[in-house]
Formats: sequence, structure tokens, C-alpha cells
Amino acid sequence: MFHKQLLIGLIFFSFRIFGNEFTPYTRRVDNTITFTPKNEGFEFFLGPERELLLISSNCGEIVELQERFIEWNSNVQKQSVESNKCYCGEKEIPEKTATHFKRILLKRAGIHPEKERMELFRFSKKRGKRNIGKAVSDLCYLNIDGVMPKKAEKLAKHQIYLDELNFFDNQSYDIDGVNCYNISLNANDVIDSERHISPLEMSKYLKPPICDVVAPKNSRPGDLLVYYRSEKYEQASIDAHLNGGKSVKDIYLHIDEANPLHAATFISDKFVFEKKGGAAGFPVQVSRESESRKLNKEVQGETVISLSYRCKNKQEIKEFAKKYPEIYEFFNQVEEYEKCFEGFYTSDDRNLRSKVYQLVKDGGSFDILNKLIYSELEKYKIYETYKGHQYPVGYAAGSEEQVILLELLERKLHTMIDDRNGRGHDGPEDFFDWETGKYLWE
Repeated sequence: MFHKQLLIGLIFFSFRIFGNEFTPYTRRVDNTITFTPKNEGFEFFLGPERELLLISSNCGEIVELQERFIEWNSNVQKQSVESNKCYCGEKEIPEKTATHFKRILLKRAGIHPEKERMELFRFSKKRGKRNIGKAVSDLCYLNIDGVMPKKAEKLAKHQIYLDELNFFDNQSYDIDGVNCYNISLNANDVIDSERHISPLEMSKYLKPPICDVVAPKNSRPGDLLVYYRSEKYEQASIDAHLNGGKSVKDIYLHIDEANPLHAATFISDKFVFEKKGGAAGFPVQVSRESESRKLNKEVQGETVISLSYRCKNKQEIKEFAKKYPEIYEFFNQVEEYEKCFEGFYTSDDRNLRSKVYQLVKDGGSFDILNKLIYSELEKYKIYETYKGHQYPVGYAAGSEEQVILLELLERKLHTMIDDRNGRGHDGPEDFFDWETGKYLWE
């Protein structure tokens, strides 16, 4: 009786999943968001050796994706990567990998315990074996391990692992607070820390010579795609404006430049690499660019446009800062503080909030460094007197580069100081212990 019920369940599962077209997302529980985009004809997998694999019913689109990832890797890490061959059918797929796929399919059929799994493999009825075998024989697979930039691949593998580990609820994510801005900068080696980044801090990166706006026709894998509210422009008019060689300054007059809505990594005209939010449960994902744009538009209820940026990596930014020794020293200090802060982010320490507070409170280490950077920035400001009071009206000519670097450092510190509990939230209520009725510093 057990064998009969198991076989009927597996056959129903095989027919439902492996129909005329391979649509891996149909295997997902409704409303889960996973690394693989919804309703695509391919899926990302972790192989038996934790290698990154792409599978589909044919090689066409996954080979194209591989080429875009190789270009992305080349643009970010400045190194060439060879493409791998796509294989189809159980005879071409290595036996260890084929067995691994079968086990995943069994798990997704709801057959989790090892005993039931072994019962199925021992079951001698041909039809049950034929269905699970056909599911694997219909696959094409491509090993893309080492094809993405290193940080992006690490994020991808981590997310796919969580997708499989929490297949039925998919609620888990390690670091609450790491958001879309951080992932877009981190995956492309612009920064080297995992923490919350505010919209205003993000806007400070998006300044030349750190990042430059790129005409849409020149976008390439690894460019940042940043979304804004627009008071005047539709996307088509912006694309025509920039593709025609005109300045982005006109566009900046009609968008909230200091408050980007969202950031992603451009992979192709069709796909982006992104994280959809900073809260737990928002995964890293390869998704359709049109879906990302639609989501931002639905949330904001306004016209949403995007601009492409090409950014220096963190080493190039530091080399640029070396032109100004005092500012370069600030860069090194802020980098050390970021590493310290990241340690809090990845910690499960029960005293996390009180430790963060000791750093970010008035008179703490972060506050002292922030005041030193502010004093350096003041050197370049121009003031005018009006009715006996002095007001800043701009910066001295020729100080543009110094100001951009100092404003970025100042904003990085401000984000960490405001992020008082180390998870992208702020406010004194985060430090209030309701059991004792006291703040943590009392």
C-alpha cells in the first residue's frame, strides 16, 4: 500500500512538473521568492560539490546567461574566464550530478526521510523509475562555477542553499539590514563590507569620478542600475537624451538625486542581479529588469526611471584618494570602522546593541572621526555674510574631488552612527529594555 501511494504521488508530481516545457519555478511553493527568477525556463542549482549549476530543457538561454556572467566577471575582476560546455541528457550528465538531481526532485516531491527515499530507489516497478529518470534525461546542465564575480557567486550560492534548506517556507536570511544598495556595491567590488547603506550614502557613491552615468546603449554587465522618481521624464526620453550624447545634468534637475529608490546590477537588457529589500526574508535574486521596475513603480505610485552607472572598484577609489594624503588616511580609518561594524552585523551576540552604542554615541570613536572629517570638509567651504550671519554658499573652485571624497566618508559614518542597533534601524527605542524599564546605557 505504501509503495502504491508513493508511486501515485511521484507520477502526479512528474506529470505536473515535467510537462511539455521545463518550468522549474512551478515546483516552488506559492509566494516564495528564490534566487531563480519566477516563470523562467531555467533554474540555478548547487551541485553535489556545492558548485553553481544552471539547468534548463535546452542550452540556448543558459549559454547566453553564462556569456553575460563571464563579461560581468571580466568587467569587475579584470580577468578572463573560459566558458563551459552545456550538456544534455542523463548520458552526458555525470553520474554523481544526475543522482544529485534525482535526490532534489524527490525532496521536492515531499519525500524527505532517508527511509522513504531508499524505499523508492529499491522499488522495482518500471514506471516510477521511468518518470524520475525521464525528468533527469530531459535536462540540460551547465557548470558556471567560477564564472560570476567572486562576491556575487558567494551571495548566489548562499541564497540557493537557503532556498533548498527552507524550501517550504523560505523565511531565513542571515543578516537583517543588508539592503539593495549594499548588494549592488558589494557584488561589484565597489565596497568590501556587509551592512545597511542609506539612500543618501548611496547617492554619494554615484558621483564622478567614483561612478559615472553611462548611456543606456553602452550599458554592460557589472554596471549599476539605479532607480529614481521622476517629475518630468519617461524612461524612453531619458534613454534618447543620454544616447544622443547629452548631459545628465538636465535629468538631475527633475529627479530626487539624493534619494535613489533602488539599485541593482545590470546583467543584460532582460536580467538584473539584486536584493529587493533590507529586511530578513528578502533574498538575493537574478530577476527580470521589467519586474524590478514594475515593483518599484507599484510601491512608489509614481513614474520610475533608471540610470546606469559605471563605478571604480574599491582599490581604484583608494588609489584615487592617495592624491590627497590626509583624505587617504581618513579612508583607511573609515575602512577599519566598517570592518568592526560588519563584525557586529554578522554576530549573534546578545549584547550587540549596547556594543554598537558604545561606538556610535556622542563622544564615541565614530563621532570623533566624523567631527575630524567634517573639520576637513569645512576648509573647502565658501561663506557669505548676510545680516551679520555667515552662510555656506558652496565650495572653493578646484576642490571638487576632495569634497566628493570627504562627503562620501562623512555619509558612510553617518549611516553607521544612525544605524544604532546594527540592523538598519535607528531611534532610542531600539536601546530600551522593556523588562528593566531602562535604556541600555543607564
